[in-house]
Amino acid sequence: AQTAVVEFPAFPSIQLDDRMAVIDTGTGLNTALYVANKSHTFTAGKTTTWVQSVNGAIIDTADTDAVFQDYIDLLNDHQEEEAAIARAATRRRLTPRQKRKKGGK
Repeated sequence: AQTAVVEFPAFPSIQLDDRMAVIDTGTGLNTALYVANKSHTFTAGKTTTWVQSVNGAIIDTADTDAVFQDYIDLLNDHQEEEAAIARAATRRRLTPRQKRKKGGK
């Protein structure tokens, strides 16, 4: 099963065995998480903060598998483009003298 750890600023209102929606705009992940473990941190002072961390199983794995495969495909495409650029950049360039020796102008 796929798992996830999510950390967010919030009063610790999520409980064990809760089901929560997780939307990550950076990766495109939009899924549901079954909460199996939770913790929170409270920091008092001039900047008071609550941070809650939950982890558990991703419920709709077929959807997340599709997102992951799209991400891998995108990375592979990008690596192929970078390799082509690197090959083009490392081609040996002839000096004017070498060109004249080969019969070029």
